[in-house]
Amino acid sequence: MSRALASRASPSQSFDSRGKLPPFTSFGADLEAPGALARAASEIAYRGELILVCGDGSAYASPTALNTVLQFYALRLHHVLYLSDSRASCERLRRAVPSLACAWSSIINASKPAHGSVCVEKYWDKRFYFYNLRKTYLMRLTAELGLNVLQTDTDAVWLASPYPALKAVYGQQQIVAMADRPLLNAGVFYAQNVARGDGAAWVLEELARRIHLFLLKPEAVKWCVPPWRATRSRNSRRAIRPTDASLRRASSQVRAVGAAAVLRQR
Repeated sequence: MSRALASRASPSQSFDSRGKLPPFTSFGADLEAPGALARAASEIAYRGELILVCGDGSAYASPTALNTVLQFYALRLHHVLYLSDSRASCERLRRAVPSLACAWSSIINASKPAHGSVCVEKYWDKRFYFYNLRKTYLMRLTAELGLNVLQTDTDAVWLASPYPALKAVYGQQQIVAMADRPLLNAGVFYAQNVARGDGAAWVLEELARRIHLFLLKPEAVKWCVPPWRATRSRNSRRAIRPTDASLRRASSQVRAVGAAAVLRQR
């Protein structure tokens, strides 16, 4: 997929994709299969843009997730890729929204992991493992395939198209995220004009790597395995913090801003 596709976007462009996308033949595909991600992205992206929504097909999670998709559809933004946990989940979800462009990934845990991390012992369900999927595919779609990607949690309410703000107000920024001081909230995350090897790509790759470590190799994060201590924030930063030199290199390149644009978080 050409990186030039994503660079064509401008504030004056319309991102109304209703009725303008090819048939989504990748429905129910495992995105870990060779070539599957690139094929699915080419079928659902519009003018270099893609919206990523994740969720399973359960009665608990699917109503809010599908509601998020329908909010985008109501705004005439149909370039939404729904990432789920199995083909069976995609089939269940399609019964509610027949036009849903749904794929899944076999990297998500199908059963409870056999380790004693805090996520497993205290908070086990699939929501934490979707963190791994979201940030892994956000990184691959941007840094590898050259797309601009808006990734959103399903508890965000979209009342208007975000593109006027993303392209006009934040058009010179590579990463746009919500402020959650003193950190960022990665629930709504937009990455644009990312190039392999630049600072923004480093941030996205490092974010995905750390989430993967936290969830699947908890021994790499000191506070993630028993005994869980109250000093976990300090320990976690120490355990996986990059060298100051590498952080300075990335910070000198990446242009990032924390903002909440044209959305309200419930």
